[in-house]
Amino acid sequence: MAPADANGTYPLPYFGYGTLLGAGHMRERYPSAASLGLAMYEGHELDFLRYDSADKGGCSIAERRGARLIGVLYTLSNEDMDRLLAVGGDAEWYEARKIDVKMNDGRIAKAITLRVNGARGPWVPPAAYGRLITEGAVEANLPAYYRA
Repeated sequence: MAPADANGTYPLPYFGYGTLLGAGHMRERYPSAASLGLAMYEGHELDFLRYDSADKGGCSIAERRGARLIGVLYTLSNEDMDRLLAVGGDAEWYEARKIDVKMNDGRIAKAITLRVNGARGPWVPPAAYGRLITEGAVEANLPAYYRA
C-alpha cells in the first residue's frame, strides 16, 4: 500500500462493510477513522467465508451481477490503516484490494478494502459478530431493505 500523505493519512480511504460499517466500532479500533459517507461497490455483495478452521472466518466480498454492497468510506491515519490491514493477526487470510466505489452523489471514488483470500467454504458468523454488522448498519443509516 502507498505511504501516508502529509496529514498522516493514506491517499485512499478504506471501504468499510460488514463489521466495520458503524463509526463507533471503527473508532474504538481505529481512533483516527473519519467517515466520508456511504458508498456502493457495484456488482458485489456481502459474503461470509471460512478461512482456517470451522470456527475461523469473516466477512468478505463476493462478485454477483446486479448486486450492490453498501459500505462507508473512512479516512485513516497511516498507523490505523496499517493496523486495520493486519486484520488482528489474520492478514494471511485477507487480501487488500483497490476498488472503485460510487458515492451517494454519483462520484466514483477509489478505495482500499479487504476480502477473504483462500476461502475454505461458507462460514456462519456467531451472534455477536452478526450484531456488530446489524448495529453498524443502523448507525451508518443504511437503507431498511439492506439492513433486513
